Amino acid sequence: MQILRPTTPDSGSKWFLYDMGLSLAEKGLLTIINMLPENICLNDSMFYRICGDTKEVVDKIFQELEKLKYVVHIESDDTYIVYEKPLFID
Repeated sequence: MQILRPTTPDSGSKWFLYDMGLSLAEKGLLTIINMLPENICLNDSMFYRICGDTKEVVDKIFQELEKLKYVVHIESDDTYIVYEKPLFID
């Protein structure tokens, strides 16, 4: 699993914490991801251990974040691109 966080003018703003449309679990996962070093490559079990939850729970949260445009998942190489703001907000 690779997690990428593109650098944008809003990087570091933690904008997602103020998004009332996100659940506590979604905000928590985004917070954990934003605390990781940039462009980190983790094996799946290590990432789930860091999150403190099961694969099923974390994958479900990722799917919810994909629907909300905070995450883009590239399945071919198991890469997640994670944004601090949804893609449709400028």
